[in-house]
Amino acid sequence: MKKLYRKNTHNIKKIVSILVVIFLLTTTFSAIVSSKGILTNVKSKINDAKNKLLEHQKNETSAKHKIDNLKEKTQIVTEKIKNITSRTKNIIEKIREGKLFSLLRNLIRLRALSSKLSLYTNYAGNEKVSPIRLGMPTTVDVDDDGDKDIRASFSIYPSIEKPLVFSFNIRLKIDRLSGFEDINEFFQAYVELTFPGLLYVNQTGDKVQFGYQSDKGDEVPDTCYVTYKYLPYIFYKEKPKHKVSLNPGTATDKDNLALVFAYSNYDNATDSYNTRGRWITTFSPAIKTEITFGGADEYFGRQFELESSKPSLTTIHYTRYNNGSEFNGGLVIDKISSFSFEMEITPFKKGGGRIEYIRNTSDPVDVTLFFEKTKNAYIYVDGIPQHVKLSWIPEKDGEIEINTFNQRVKEIGIRDTPPGDASYNAKGYIRNLPALAFLNWNWNLQNGKVDLYCNQSGMSAFIDIKNLLETGTSVLGEFYTNENLNMSFYWDRSERSFGIKRTNTDISFSLDVNGSNGSSFHFSAGIKNTINGPFEIKLGKLLDGKADIQFTSNYLEIYDLDARLSIPSVGNFLLQMTRFSFDKEQSGIRFNFSVVNTTNYFQFDCTVEVFNGVTIEGLVVGFNDFVVPIPDIHAGGYWKNTFSFGFTKGFVDYFISSDGSYGWVCISGGLNVAFSSTLENPIG
Repeated sequence: MKKLYRKNTHNIKKIVSILVVIFLLTTTFSAIVSSKGILTNVKSKINDAKNKLLEHQKNETSAKHKIDNLKEKTQIVTEKIKNITSRTKNIIEKIREGKLFSLLRNLIRLRALSSKLSLYTNYAGNEKVSPIRLGMPTTVDVDDDGDKDIRASFSIYPSIEKPLVFSFNIRLKIDRLSGFEDINEFFQAYVELTFPGLLYVNQTGDKVQFGYQSDKGDEVPDTCYVTYKYLPYIFYKEKPKHKVSLNPGTATDKDNLALVFAYSNYDNATDSYNTRGRWITTFSPAIKTEITFGGADEYFGRQFELESSKPSLTTIHYTRYNNGSEFNGGLVIDKISSFSFEMEITPFKKGGGRIEYIRNTSDPVDVTLFFEKTKNAYIYVDGIPQHVKLSWIPEKDGEIEINTFNQRVKEIGIRDTPPGDASYNAKGYIRNLPALAFLNWNWNLQNGKVDLYCNQSGMSAFIDIKNLLETGTSVLGEFYTNENLNMSFYWDRSERSFGIKRTNTDISFSLDVNGSNGSSFHFSAGIKNTINGPFEIKLGKLLDGKADIQFTSNYLEIYDLDARLSIPSVGNFLLQMTRFSFDKEQSGIRFNFSVVNTTNYFQFDCTVEVFNGVTIEGLVVGFNDFVVPIPDIHAGGYWKNTFSFGFTKGFVDYFISSDGSYGWVCISGGLNVAFSSTLENPIG
């Protein structure tokens, strides 16, 4: 049984093996028969797979490129953002370091420290300093009489000026109260603000003062506003500007009123104020006005603009202290409502300086420019043209040089009081000044001289002295020329002489001297081409009431000479000649007048003395109404002619009958007349 089972199992295994082999063979032959379709399908699938792979790779490449572009753009944007951030930081830093931020910081400081601000008042010389607080009115007793005289307040605020410029503003308001004693007395009031960084950001002690001044005789206004504006020009390539405006309120068009503005620049290194400047601008009459300061010069610049509501005579007094030197000067501007000029004043040194002035206003206007070296020395230029350069040394040994760029000047001179003041003691000036001129002088208590050079004709010069060397004697000299001028005028107190030292052109001049004792002397003549000088006039004892006049010169011709002398209680003397010439070295002529007047006798002597050659034509001498013509003189060497006239005083008596039918006259006394002439060492 077991054997049969094993045999059947073995057969089944064989049958299964055969079937498997057949199946395998069938499968093999079947694949060979249909291989072409299978390959096509396989290739198609392979190609599809490749295409999908390429497309995938292509998509990956495109995506990578996009990612790279995106990264690049992102980096560019990031850099721009960084740059903008950097610039923004720089701008912020600049703003923080700049004047705008400084101004805002100072505004906060001023509001916080406003209790430390000061109000200065000066009433008739009584000066006071009072604290003033922001936004809170302060009342002041300016004359210490127990009554409150003024009420002052100020405010601080920003604003925008044309063209879109930030402005920092401080406005001062001053009201006059009923307790003000004399409204026509001198009064000055201004606020002083400590304004850190006003002129330089790093400095901490700069100060600004602004207010008004009413001179004695003018009425103090009821209410007055003064506003200071600072324009830093943060976003413009311009220097900062400063504006000060005046609103005189009810005082408008009435009395005169002055705008006061000053600054002090603090030097941290020296712990002192190395620069201070003050403007006092007087308006006649008082008007609403605004003044702008600015330009390329340091501190408050060199540009000046004035805008007012209507024309007003304006006088500007400017004082500046800089590193130990002082400058005092100003302008007198004729009535004009708009005026602009540039003025550079340098250097500020003791003994003089230079100024260049350019008027931007095209309208013709009379402007007087003046400089004050001491309280009795003012150099001034009246009627200055559009452009002028002027240098000066206003000392006892000084000079003035002026260049007007081919435009004439109305008047330039030196005087001992400010221009516009009707009173003065001494004044020397030139009119119709040419384009280029030099004026030098040197004087002291005993003597002095004035040298003058001009490169154009038609000029005239004047000397006007009210009290010569404190002797009570007045002197008025006038000089004219139609040609270029080069001359020197001098005087010597010890010799009692004055004269013209040199000139290379024809001039006409006149001179009037009036003594304190009532004596007077007049001299006028024309002078032709003095090659070598001097032409000298010695007055001798004229100032003491006696006459001793001497003329000396070298190579000189004088024409139309007229000399007149008047001595109180003596009489009037006359000397005239049509032509008077010297042609030798140290030639000259001397006139001596003497008078003896007693109770019983009167004697007049006149001596004409010529030395070293002279020609005289048309000579006439006289006393009171007695005139004597003298023959023409053409002499060399020494010549002397003496004329004497005298009489003994007697009496005159007469009688006329009542009916006029008879009468008599009795005269007693004596008369003598004498002439003498001397000629020595004739020459030619």
